[in-house]
Amino acid sequence: MSAESKMFWLTAAALVVGLVALIPAYFIFWDRPDLVYEVQLVNIPLPESLGSNLPNVLILLKIQNTGHRPSENIQGNITLNGKVLYYEVKGPNTAFGPVEATMSKDSRIDLKCSRLAQGEYPINVSAWVKGNLVEPDAAFADSSGAAQKVKSTEAETRKVRSYWYASLGAVGGFLSFSLGALVVLRLFVKGAAEAILRGYNR
Repeated sequence: MSAESKMFWLTAAALVVGLVALIPAYFIFWDRPDLVYEVQLVNIPLPESLGSNLPNVLILLKIQNTGHRPSENIQGNITLNGKVLYYEVKGPNTAFGPVEATMSKDSRIDLKCSRLAQGEYPINVSAWVKGNLVEPDAAFADSSGAAQKVKSTEAETRKVRSYWYASLGAVGGFLSFSLGALVVLRLFVKGAAEAILRGYNR
């Protein structure tokens, strides 16, 4: 086998190996849930004439699955720095993830969700607190592991999309380069073979 033929088949083999490697990479890095959450604090200035038993801090918690598969068995809690006077939980449609919320010790809210679909189906928690404007302690996890705290779930979603477009571009570039190299090598091998045949026929 000539050196040109060897190069052609090596390039073809590299292309096949690269395509096969994309399959496990898809399931490991892409086809999985990605649970994230963000916490925002809002100060509520109130005049003293309204009384002392009123909330002065609003806590906004948002939990979202920015991955590409449903998140299973979500649970966790948020402990607030003060007394919770009132709270409400707004989850997605129960078909996308029924949410259970309970409160303990006047300052801790426990959450459970058996299944949270990926995409724009967040769990939103609002808590009106009488206390200090201090970052609460929060921890959440699903069957895949601990959730990541982010500054903005919307920014995280945009980042995931940009990774997806970049990955598609990289795969497309790899395939285009490999196919182009195969065509060039094929033409080169064919031309070399024709030149050798012409040399023998003289």
